[in-house]
Amino acid sequence: RDLLLQFGTAISAVALLTTWALSRVRRAVKERDVALAASQLRARREREWREAMLSEVADAATTMIAVADRDERFLFFNRSFEQQFEVPRSEWAGRPLQELLSAEDYAESQPLIAEALAGATVRREQTFTEGGQSQTLEMQFSPLQYEAGKIEGLVWIARDISELRAEESRLRDASQTDPLTQLLNRAGFDARAAAAVANVTRQV
Repeated sequence: RDLLLQFGTAISAVALLTTWALSRVRRAVKERDVALAASQLRARREREWREAMLSEVADAATTMIAVADRDERFLFFNRSFEQQFEVPRSEWAGRPLQELLSAEDYAESQPLIAEALAGATVRREQTFTEGGQSQTLEMQFSPLQYEAGKIEGLVWIARDISELRAEESRLRDASQTDPLTQLLNRAGFDARAAAAVANVTRQV
C-alpha cells in the first residue's frame, strides 16, 4: 500500500511538472509570436515610411522620373513626368510605356530601353516641336536592380535642357558673326564650310 501511495505521489508530481513545463513552453511560444509580429509590423511600417519618403522626394524633383518593369509597364512616375506628358498616374500604373510615346519616338527609344534592361546606362537627347515651339530633353535609361544585382526593370530619367541648348546656340552664333554687320566672321565661315564638307562626305 505504501508503495502504491508513493507511486501515485510520483505520478502526480510528474503530471504537475509536465503541466508547468507545457505552460512555460506555451508562454514562450506566445511571447515569441508576439515579438515576431511586432518586428514584422515595425519592418512594414519602416518600409511604408521609406516608400512614402522616396515618393515625396521624387515628386519634389523637377527632373522627370519614371520606373517600369521588364515588360516595359509603368510602376511609378513622379509629378514632373506626369505634368510633362499630361498623363494621370492613377490611370497609367501597369500600362505599357509604348502607349505613351509616338511610334517614331518609341522606335528611337526602344534600343536604349533594351540596353538598360540588359544592364547598361544609356543617354540621348531628343527635341520635340509642337505649336511652333521646341523642347529639348536629355534622357537617361538605367537598369532597375534589386537583390543580388537582378534586373527587374528600368528607370527613365529626363530633364529639360531647352534653355541650356538655346544659350549654347546663342553663344555659338555670337562667336561666329560680326557684332556690327551680323555677317559670318572668319570662325563662322570656317565652321559652315567644315559642316558643308562633312555633309557632302557623308552623302558620298
